[in-house]
Amino acid sequence: MKVKFRQSGGIAGQHEGCDLNASEMEAGEFRQLADLVRRCRMRESFESLSPDARDQLEYMIEIDDEDGSRRLVFDELNVPESCEKLLDFLRKRSKWVPLD
Repeated sequence: MKVKFRQSGGIAGQHEGCDLNASEMEAGEFRQLADLVRRCRMRESFESLSPDARDQLEYMIEIDDEDGSRRLVFDELNVPESCEKLLDFLRKRSKWVPLD
């Protein structure tokens, strides 16, 4: 499993993220990530951005696992409830990243 996370926007225009690869993670942390991805219940790509949301943080999560590859894009106003804990997990592991 590979997970790429990017957070951008906000008032400061910050860019943070992390790239997680199962082969480079401790077993316990990998099990936690896999469980959160499963609980997120997103099996297909998904995009939901608020057209009127200024200075909102935007999130992008790319997941590549046994269910295939998918890209999830949403902002602070549209975080799917089932993905909130996954988002928290990824944000805690994030650091500044250059724009892709």
